[in-house]
Order: sequence, then structure tokens, then C-alpha cells
Amino acid sequence: MVTESSVKPDLQVREMAAQCQDGVLVGFKSANGVEVGNIELSERIQIQVGLDNSQRVTGFAYWRIKRCIALTISAPGLHGLTVDEVNDRNYIKQEVTTMRILVFEYVTGGGLLNEALPASLATEGDQMLRALVRDLAAIPRIEVVATRDDRLPVLDASVQEIRLNANDSFRQVWWCALDRVDAVWPIAPETGGVLERLCSDVLKAGKVLLNSPPASVNLAASKMRTLASLAEQGIPVVPAFTAQDFIPDSAGCWVVKPDDGVGCEGLRVFDSLQQARQAARGGILQPYLTGLDLSLSLICHQGAAKLLSVNRQQIRRTGDTLTLETCAVSPDHECGGSFAQLASRIAQAMPGLWGYVGVDLLQCEQDIRVLEVNPRLTSSYVALSSSQQFNPARQVLELLEQNGGDSWCGQTAPYVLRTTEGKSCVL
Repeated sequence: MVTESSVKPDLQVREMAAQCQDGVLVGFKSANGVEVGNIELSERIQIQVGLDNSQRVTGFAYWRIKRCIALTISAPGLHGLTVDEVNDRNYIKQEVTTMRILVFEYVTGGGLLNEALPASLATEGDQMLRALVRDLAAIPRIEVVATRDDRLPVLDASVQEIRLNANDSFRQVWWCALDRVDAVWPIAPETGGVLERLCSDVLKAGKVLLNSPPASVNLAASKMRTLASLAEQGIPVVPAFTAQDFIPDSAGCWVVKPDDGVGCEGLRVFDSLQQARQAARGGILQPYLTGLDLSLSLICHQGAAKLLSVNRQQIRRTGDTLTLETCAVSPDHECGGSFAQLASRIAQAMPGLWGYVGVDLLQCEQDIRVLEVNPRLTSSYVALSSSQQFNPARQVLELLEQNGGDSWCGQTAPYVLRTTEGKSCVL
């Protein structure tokens, strides 16, 4: 029975289009002699973010529009599904809509198809991928898709895998995968502009980007530019130099690393500044300071930051190399005070950061100094996820509600009808 709606029986089947007051064009169709009046969106889509986030909002808005009901009664292909109820908001309570998310981890997901897989990077990438997939799969109305290098074992059964081998074209598979999903969560190195290009592709495809936008990734990819931006705002940093800079000679060791490097990859420690200068070769130099190695796990949005955890890193020096051995989530009480204030200042200095962000720190005797900002998922996410205190992926998805002004991640949401072939009868 259909009640409490603008129902006019015995009308001829016809197609209509109406311009809603919200500024969104919604098409709808009558069938079987029943017509439902104008469909109103539950809430206005408000775009109140800066240019960096405008494409993310557009992608999420398109996904929301897809949830508007187009057909309100049984029709060919629906195989007996009928209207249960049409309420004042013109929602059909039949089947919950879903968001399909592609989790793309660069090393394990096909980014190195024609190269040997570095064992350490493959292990680290696999751990991050599995942790994120597990957290996303635990959220209602989320379908998880992942690309997977065919040289690696299969993932959990809850994931829809797209497997690639050396005969495949990564770019072709990548774009086909983008076409199949609503949103993308990339996990990739900033080195060589890899993460920035992936983020740009996602936005070009009109999908929701679950990461900082390309401009922010570009800034954070350069340690020199990042540290300079933070220092301009009075945030303590470990100073960085190029081999051409004037550097006051000082005793102690120096570190040489790529400006756009990731973690400890390509990092070397030298006993003197002179040795470091000679080995720099386009990289950056930093004094090797002693202190407690830490990292922050943040969720950032429009210049604000929520501190999820303070993580203790165990970094071992072997000869002239450094290796991250373990990362453990610190007690809750350490997430307040100076760390929370530092997180807030970093987000204000880099307001384009969005979603999960990692910050590497060095806690010295006098102060806490920033080493680098990672605009993406980091290895600390694995420890944070396994702590089982909360679901960090869910908190990132909830940022979309702030962008789009709609609550889809909660218990109450609009519903849609789907055909037996899995196609939804929506715009």
C-alpha cells in the first residue's frame, strides 16, 4: 500500500524531470499506472570547503545523487520487488545503498608489475593493506575492492580482488578499476610523484578521494618545503639543508636522505658534515639528533586535526643505515597536552591535509621537533588498527558527512531498489 505521498493513479507511463530547489536535477519515472510527485533531496549539498577539497565534495555529491529513488514501484527486471512504503521524504525502505571503495596499495597492488618486489616494502605494504581492508570491511554498507599483484597470496574473502600479472597493463587495469568504484583510498609513496599522480587520477575520474588532495601531497612530498612551511609558523623542526647551503660546521653525525623519500629508504648516516656533503647528490642533509623516535597518527580536515595516537618507533642503526623495526601505540594519556597542540598547529600550517596523516617526530631534551609529514596511510596504522580501541577508517569516512552534509555512515540512511543483476534503479 502506498500512502502519504503525491500519488495519482491511472496516469499514462511517462518520463519527467524536475529541477529541485536544492539545485540538483532529479529525473524520475512512473510505471504501472502510478506516479510519484517531485522527489526532494533530504538535505542541501553545501560546498563550504576550499579549492583543494572541491573535487572531493563533487565526487561525494554525485554518489549521494545516485541514491535518489528513480523508480518507486515494481518494474520489469525487479522480479517481484514492490513498494513497501513511500514516506514524506519519498524513500523506499527496501535495500540499503552501498559505497564501493578501492583500496590501492602501490607495491602489492600492481605498481611494480615489471620489477622485483622489495621484500621489506612488500611486507610493510601488505600489512597496511590488510589492516585497512579489515577496518573498512567492518563498516556497514561498504564494499571493498583491491588490486593485487599475482605474485602475492590472495586476501581475505571479504575483498573483491583484481589480480594483475606481468602481461597486464597497469595503467589500463588502474583506470578500469576506477570505473568500477565510488571512492579510492590510495596507499603509495610520494617518491617521484607517484602518490600525487594517483590522487590526480582519482579526481579526474570523478571519484571520491579518501586522501589529501594532490596539491597537499605535492607539498608534503618535499621534506625541505614541508619543514620550511612549518618553521615559518614557529613549529620546531629538525633543520634541513642542501649541499649548496651554508651550514655552520658542527661536531656530530649527519643524515643524508632523498627530499621525497619514504621512511628510512635511501637514508644514510655520516660521521661528519664534510662526508655528508659529498654524498648528498641532490638529497638533503639533517643533523643526526638524539632523542625519542615518535610518530603521530592524525585525522585532518580543513585546518583542524584529531590526534588518534602517539606511536613509539624503534629505529636501529646498522653502520650507515637506519631501519624501522617496530612501532607501538602509546598510552592514551600521551595523546593530550603538547602532542595535541602540535597536531593542531601542523594542521593549521598545512590546511589542505585531509584524512589520515602521519607525522614523524623526534622528542629531544628541550622540545619536540618535526622530521616529516606523510599525507597518507603509514605503517603506524597497523599498530593503531590492531589496538582495537576504535575503527580509524570509519572516522575518516565520517569526514565525508562533514563535506557533504549527509549522514550515510550511521544507522539511518535512504534506501534503493536493485535488480537481480545487481544494478540499482537510481539516477
